[in-house]
Amino acid sequence: MPVAMVTGTVGKTTTSRLVAAILKAQGHRVGLACTDGLYVDGARIADGDSAGYSGARTLLRDRSLTAAVLETARGGLLARGLFMRRRKVGALLNIGSEHIGVDGIGDLDAMAAHKAQVVIGSRRAVLNGDDPRSARFIDACGARRVILFSAGGDAPDQRRVLAAGGAAVFADGDGYMVLRQGQGAPERIVRIEDIPITLQGKAAHYAADAMAAAGIAHGLGVPLPVIADALLRFRGGMSENPGRWTVFEGYPFMLVAESGLNAAAFRFTARTVRGFAAPGRRILLLAAVGNRSDAQYEELTALAAPGFDQFIVYDLLDYRRGRAAGEVPALLRAGLLRHGVAAERIRIADSLEAGTALAGELAKAGDFILILTIQVSQKEAVIRRAFARHALAG
Repeated sequence: MPVAMVTGTVGKTTTSRLVAAILKAQGHRVGLACTDGLYVDGARIADGDSAGYSGARTLLRDRSLTAAVLETARGGLLARGLFMRRRKVGALLNIGSEHIGVDGIGDLDAMAAHKAQVVIGSRRAVLNGDDPRSARFIDACGARRVILFSAGGDAPDQRRVLAAGGAAVFADGDGYMVLRQGQGAPERIVRIEDIPITLQGKAAHYAADAMAAAGIAHGLGVPLPVIADALLRFRGGMSENPGRWTVFEGYPFMLVAESGLNAAAFRFTARTVRGFAAPGRRILLLAAVGNRSDAQYEELTALAAPGFDQFIVYDLLDYRRGRAAGEVPALLRAGLLRHGVAAERIRIADSLEAGTALAGELAKAGDFILILTIQVSQKEAVIRRAFARHALAG
């Protein structure tokens, strides 16, 4: 059975979901284990974070599966080591500062070495040519074949990967995602702005996820037309990719939920928000998980401060992780103040429910409201209730 393992700092879940959708389009009965739960052929069979050993074990007990995609988080590797020895493809998407200083992983190089377990020994390794800590495993991974993905065709290591018989997935000068194998000519897969989750090309990080998914699927032997068709059909949203630019329709303002609560992910989210015209104000509901360093909260607020007009900082109740009630919101507020946000532009809430209620009171036509939270699919009712007064008829 073809099995792919996907790790990194940003984009693991979206990439894993895309690969699962591609494999399903090829005709497989696909199992997916990810941070949002366990899925078989797109239907959720279990809730909760399953990006580790227990999720993979439960999923792979299903003998009806013909392919599996395993999102593999840092914690899962720490708990049980490399729990899947036989894998056709391993992917290391990127390395960022999330979880640095937690569980004895002190710097980015140590994090890269930890997560590289997924690609070392894989038959095919998918690596990010734009991320030096991912690309450094081109030689060290020992894979029979390396597949490099990158934003353009000039990634520093691309030439030597191709010379060694590897492959590269990248964007050409005309905006197409292409695959080049060895010294062959590039083959066009799909126009990037036509892939729905790229938001017409505005979301560069989702374009990178799509290229990574195409590389993984190619490594699993999926034909390019199947890859292209699946990418074009994958629309994201609450049904296919909850919490990854989930747009709540039916309001006189733009309302989006995102699950990237760390600086590495929010950097991309903030860039995407800037690509959307908003005649009104930009309002951010900001939260963070408790087991992060104060420096990481500082980095998050530095990114958030210049991009929004109003801030609602709330306590993520189930994710305090040892912090006292209200401690994380206080740290985030202090960070925003240090980065030039006036105190009157910041409100504090003791929960997501209270925070969205405040946002519902503030919201006006033309605003852009971004909610950062976890497990968005489980928070839909709370969010919709807070904005019910603004719902458009029909």
